[in-house]
Amino acid sequence: MKTKVLLNSTGLASATRERWQKANYRYNRMHFPISGAAIYHDVNGDKLLEVGGLYLLVNSTAANFELLENEQYYHMYLDFRTVPPLLNRDVLEVDLEHDYYLTYLLKALQCLLQGQEDKKLTARSITGDKAEEELFGQAQSLLRVVISHLCIKYGLQTMENPKIEQAIRYIEKNYANHISNNDIAAELHIDTRYFMRLFKKYVGMSPYQYLTQCRIEHAIDELRGDRSVTETAQLCGYQNENAFRIAFKRVMGCSPTAFFK
Repeated sequence: MKTKVLLNSTGLASATRERWQKANYRYNRMHFPISGAAIYHDVNGDKLLEVGGLYLLVNSTAANFELLENEQYYHMYLDFRTVPPLLNRDVLEVDLEHDYYLTYLLKALQCLLQGQEDKKLTARSITGDKAEEELFGQAQSLLRVVISHLCIKYGLQTMENPKIEQAIRYIEKNYANHISNNDIAAELHIDTRYFMRLFKKYVGMSPYQYLTQCRIEHAIDELRGDRSVTETAQLCGYQNENAFRIAFKRVMGCSPTAFFK
């Protein structure tokens, strides 16, 4: 089954733990380091993010990063979601060694942004400066080309149906509650049966299957934070621990305990 990508905000930022901690949600982010380095931690181990690489990270939150002492880390970023979720075990690896076109695109982006680190350039920070606005537009254009190239190379698809995007965001916002296909269809103001066919067509799974994946994705974060299985089940929309364990094994192929071993 192919993965579909939803693209969100983009910009240039300096990385600080305080900035990550202020974010009240977890998100996927493409990191393109401009200067400095940082260490990214997840269940697959540690990865050094350094200039010259391109990294698609599943958990861009404070808990997953270690900033090196006396090291300023600046990166161009692009936030994205994937359908179905990548979960914590499926980080996209970008092979630059044999991809000369992508290497060229990233070198062009790096040259374009050289010396711009301290400006914290984002769409919201541009205040009428034509030079900054032009620079940001060029950087965004290059990032779009990079993503288009990655979609072709890795068999990814961009999500282009606004109703399905709205449905996905509704599910991700309400995953901890009891929600039905009727609830989602009502939110979209469309017929339930039509919604289910539309969702299956664009996402490749039923709304219930997507809801389950979304819950398990958040459950992994809760368990990593030393929550008990019982607490995690309640926080992620399951009526009891047994139902949660069954769903976890169906999605991840093993029990919560075995996964973290």
